[in-house]
Amino acid sequence: MARRSLAQQGEGGLFPQRPYNQTRKKESLMFWLLWAIASRLFWAGTTFVEQFLSRAHEGQSSLAPLALMSVLYLPFSILSYLLSDHETWPVSMMLYSLGAVVIVFAAMVPYFHALRREPAHDVVPYLELTPVFVIAFAVILKHQHLGLPQSVGAALVVGSSFLFSWNFKASQFKFAILALLALSSLGFAGYQFCNAEAEARSSVWETARCFYFGQFCMGSTLLLFSKKLRNGVMSTFAATSGRTALFALATNILELSAFLALLSAFRQAPTYGHVAALSGLQSVFCFLLALPLGRYLPQYFTPVRFDREQSVKLSLIGTICVGVYLLAR
Repeated sequence: MARRSLAQQGEGGLFPQRPYNQTRKKESLMFWLLWAIASRLFWAGTTFVEQFLSRAHEGQSSLAPLALMSVLYLPFSILSYLLSDHETWPVSMMLYSLGAVVIVFAAMVPYFHALRREPAHDVVPYLELTPVFVIAFAVILKHQHLGLPQSVGAALVVGSSFLFSWNFKASQFKFAILALLALSSLGFAGYQFCNAEAEARSSVWETARCFYFGQFCMGSTLLLFSKKLRNGVMSTFAATSGRTALFALATNILELSAFLALLSAFRQAPTYGHVAALSGLQSVFCFLLALPLGRYLPQYFTPVRFDREQSVKLSLIGTICVGVYLLAR
């Protein structure tokens, strides 16, 4: 079904309801699930690459790897422009995209700080507060609610994924990391919500073009006005023989893939909560990726020792799969 403008829909305001959720065909109901799962797989990949970038900039501001990544977003903004319909951006769409840019920058600072202290597969489970915040935003601002089976599924996915963060040796949660990533989770939830609302007012590629151009402008501004940050990025680039730029490009490619998949999932899913709850799969994908990466690339990634803790975490994957099934009903 072709997208209609807000004027054609007859729905104004900041939070218009989405007509496509009411009229889409039955055979398309599961596509949101495939897109949501794909987005989490791509984001799991970005976590490991971002960990290399974060540790490569050890001793510098957490903004250093983020600024490098943001400057390299320009080609992706140009690509989005070439693939878009060259529409005039609605003011509300630009405001949501600007909000997403500012919020994600703020969220990434404690996130990169945590990646310097903990392995990537131990950091991601703490971000399971993100779907809680997204669902809260959807309930408060969009008046969306999950049904009983979907609520149970969401609780299973979020709860099981959060248990990944339990420190079995010390029998406690790592509260210092939890405090950092609770802030990141709130920011990532706002980032997802803002981009979903921006896409509702335009198209996927127009939203990507606006968001990535904003990211490029933010990163360029930081490097232009902060000599210390600029010198740190350049010295690390030289010390790693340019590998930081290559890893930043790899991160951006994975992030763009995740971004487009997430917007497509939000576009087709019954509610934002359905998509948000599946973020628990990112913990699973990170755990599974950590096994080969730690074994074959130990110079970059922390090896995973398959002990009792890891066995318990594998059993949690089954619970998460049950939750995914309930969400998809």
